Amino acid sequence: MIKLIAIDVDDTLLNPEGKLTNTTAAALREAAMRGAHIVLCTGRPLVGVRDFLAAINIDGAEEYAITYNGAVVQNLAGRVLVHTLTRSDYIDLAAFADNHNVHYNALDLSGRVFTGNTDVGAITVVQAWENHAGLSVVNPQALPAAIVIPKFLFVDPAPQLDTIVQPFADHFGDRFATVRSTPVFFETLQPRVDKGTALQSLCATLGYGAEEVLAIGDELNDLPMFDFAGTAVAMG
Repeated sequence: MIKLIAIDVDDTLLNPEGKLTNTTAAALREAAMRGAHIVLCTGRPLVGVRDFLAAINIDGAEEYAITYNGAVVQNLAGRVLVHTLTRSDYIDLAAFADNHNVHYNALDLSGRVFTGNTDVGAITVVQAWENHAGLSVVNPQALPAAIVIPKFLFVDPAPQLDTIVQPFADHFGDRFATVRSTPVFFETLQPRVDKGTALQSLCATLGYGAEEVLAIGDELNDLPMFDFAGTAVAMG
């Protein structure tokens, strides 16, 4: 029996218009009624998927979500296990972005998007709007020492991001984990952080084997989920 369904959000749970259809919501509610955990596995923060969780009646301390591309595993009552970047990491990554003329931002645990770009990029604006948590322009040197940063993103059209992939590897080596979650997002996380390791950790907590897990996704950042899950489904 499938006991946990791990499902990506954008272009998987949601249709190409970014909507959760009634048919999909009904199917997931039915699966939940039959005893399966429905776990959204997304690059978004929790606040960015709350509406979709409500639509499929998923809530409470016994339900879970994997957010920030695996940097955060949390139950829906608020308890979290976090793998975060440091303020120093953020400053170094922001300097790299500035040196290569690429827009950037990061997210805190509340889902707030913040950037040091005074010319905030259009992609960052849309991202903040989707997350429903606000957008701030903050000088990197002004960030508090204790800030929690699950992930850092380089955000620009795909051809521009393509130009930084190799320079990033040359500059930082294996200091960070990276994933191209969409053509316009080049994301940076703590080493060995991805959706697959987060899913494996959650299943160990719940006592589920890989053969009891179904994973559904559509992008490169979903491949680590597929490596772990007993049943992997790629969107057509």
